Amino acid sequence: MVVTASTQKITWELLPKDFILDDEPVDNVNQPSLAAALTESLQMAGKLPETALVTTNYGICATINEKFVVKAPDSCAANKAS
Repeated sequence: MVVTASTQKITWELLPKDFILDDEPVDNVNQPSLAAALTESLQMAGKLPETALVTTNYGICATINEKFVVKAPDSCAANKAS
């Protein structure tokens, strides 16, 4: 068996103020579970203060190999090349 390792450069980003998100609602029955998993991950990583108010519709923004990516639990994906 041959194993190759890939190197990816990942940086975590804030959503740019000029980023356009689709206003159309997306029905996703998995959204509450995904939002709960994201919240738990933030808590376990110590990134969520005990006094934080958490909503269930938020996205994660990152740049992966110089490509800006937004993933939100209530939608499939939103991608925008840098």
